[in-house]
Amino acid sequence: MKAYIIIIFCLSADYIVEAQEAVVDQPTEWFAITSTSKLSKYVNVYADVHLRYVKGFEPMMFQYRIAPEWVVSKTISIAPIGFVYIQNFIYGDQPAPIANNERRFYQQIIVKHNSGKFVFNHRFRVEERIIQSHQGLSDEGFIVHQTRLRYRAMVNYPFNRSKIEAGTFFGSFYDEIFVSWGDKVTFHSPDQNRIYLGLGYQFSQQVTLQTGFFFQALLKSNGTKQENNIGLMTQFTYNFDFTKKEN
Repeated sequence: MKAYIIIIFCLSADYIVEAQEAVVDQPTEWFAITSTSKLSKYVNVYADVHLRYVKGFEPMMFQYRIAPEWVVSKTISIAPIGFVYIQNFIYGDQPAPIANNERRFYQQIIVKHNSGKFVFNHRFRVEERIIQSHQGLSDEGFIVHQTRLRYRAMVNYPFNRSKIEAGTFFGSFYDEIFVSWGDKVTFHSPDQNRIYLGLGYQFSQQVTLQTGFFFQALLKSNGTKQENNIGLMTQFTYNFDFTKKEN
């Protein structure tokens, strides 16, 4: 457990030190609605909506995701192909000259395991990004293709029960690191890091609510500008189980 935390901290620290030439800090308000629909023992459909704001609800990004999931076992699930649409806005202290929207395909593997009451979740994701791009303020756009690798290490811990189930208060922590390459990417070290520490409550097998401290370090493609978004993230989850038979 100690070694696990040390590795994550070292990766994060190394990332943050990389870019110090132009760093801005700004408050963040992120909201997410997520849902997993169980269609059979081995097939789920995952969907989410993210509404992201900075500096007192100034729109930053709206994201919409859907993906089928193949449940290999109790500890492993695979999303062979997923789709994301992202609506971007001009925001913050390092604004882009024009908002470029994005379409994204991705593949991911999630591996879970327990250690006592600790529940570990490892998510490996590869994204193929299709980004709208413009020259300055011109309306004539073109497409930028990028690939991104993401790894998220998450751990949850139930406080008032032996496991996370209906009626459980729990703590959650994760660290996620991003590495990008492709068109217009000139900085090939980790270019983004997200850290979350929060509290949650599972009302039932279907409904969970959690909120907590969130930190996003976003390194711009030239490696000389860094945007730190610091604030709260709130997530509401409602899951569906279509395999249950009516009495």
